[in-house]
Amino acid sequence: MKMKPKFISDTLTHWTGRNKTDNEAFEIIEKIINSRKLLLTYCPNYPNLSKKGNMKIMMVCFTDIPIELSHEHCSRFGSFGIGFSKEKFIKYGANPVLYTTDKMNDTVQIYISFLQKLHSLEVDRDWKDARLNKGVGDYYQFTEEEFNSFFEITSLLQNYMYNANSIDYYQREWRINYETLPIVVGEEEQSIPGQGKIFGTVNDKVCGSMLFDSSDVDYIVVKRRFEKRAKELMKPFKGVVKIYEDEIN
Repeated sequence: MKMKPKFISDTLTHWTGRNKTDNEAFEIIEKIINSRKLLLTYCPNYPNLSKKGNMKIMMVCFTDIPIELSHEHCSRFGSFGIGFSKEKFIKYGANPVLYTTDKMNDTVQIYISFLQKLHSLEVDRDWKDARLNKGVGDYYQFTEEEFNSFFEITSLLQNYMYNANSIDYYQREWRINYETLPIVVGEEEQSIPGQGKIFGTVNDKVCGSMLFDSSDVDYIVVKRRFEKRAKELMKPFKGVVKIYEDEIN
């Protein structure tokens, strides 16, 4: 039997609490568990590139670093987390990001500029298609599916190194991007795990949400003083409660 490497986990952990108090971090865990929804917010792929190349994608992020090896990661992203089944979340569209080094920055910038050019054409597709039906204008050289494939791959790009003190590659990041989810629109509510919907605004930023199933949760990680509340929170779930002080080396 082939042994699995100990530095890769079968669970995708979504850590909370960055720049927050412990109480605030636990409240985020409570909201996620009680609603069975993850919020997706806009984040830049390449914050160290020019504004033109700084494409923002609505996403939710995870890591597959095993929790016992997560001390360094938690020092940046907080000590409270929810672990989701990697196998199940892959079915929802979770994918490891594609890291590129600074050597690729010029190429990435050209690629993103090209995508933005395609997008400027894409936004008028319905209007232009109507004109084409009347024999006016030029035919599209690409389909909607082709455009969306460019966008989906771009949404998984991430710089290898943000600066000399921050190597993003070590985060072992995975993402679910809003654009890859089946979207519920209008008044209809999310009812099937993996569905996305525009949630509203948080801190003046537009957010989306993704519904998940209670069986998708492998565990939650909390500080010891939150253990009692965490166990009460997890009663309807099959997942377990892990204590940060016991799990993190």
